[in-house]
Amino acid sequence: PVAGVPFGRILNNTIVGSGATTGIVITDGASPTLLNNVFADLGSGVQVQGSGSQQTVISTSAFYRVGAEVVGATQTQGMTLTNNPFVNSSVGNFYPSANTAIVDSSLNSLQDRNSYAVFKEPLGIAPSPIVAPSRDVFGQLRGDDPGQAGIPGLGLDVFKDRGAIERIDF
Repeated sequence: PVAGVPFGRILNNTIVGSGATTGIVITDGASPTLLNNVFADLGSGVQVQGSGSQQTVISTSAFYRVGAEVVGATQTQGMTLTNNPFVNSSVGNFYPSANTAIVDSSLNSLQDRNSYAVFKEPLGIAPSPIVAPSRDVFGQLRGDDPGQAGIPGLGLDVFKDRGAIERIDF
């Protein structure tokens, strides 16, 4: 029988490379959920190898100057950016720029996978939805950018940006 499947929650990260590198490599049958991540300047954003490819969930990611966005799996609600989403990435300023599509466009919550819920329910283990963090990498509370309309239909709290840094410190 197959051993336990490694599962992770990889949420709201900003992953920037240097051309030919890969942002996230998933191997050894792992089946994480990747949600609301921003990938930039990479040869490939996400590469899934082996048996985890059918169970890995990749949703609401954004890709800027990425050769192959996702290899070995499928993604949902991803976006390809044609304009640099950062204020000044050449000097390491990855704060989201005004009017970039990553602002106010995160998926706030994703329900537990059905296969996990079916397994956990008889054991009395409560559902564990995946929820986007309420604070960014600097500890700022995520919130609405009043100068930009959010993308409709992405949950109850759409005022969270994709990526690690929230455009909130005006």
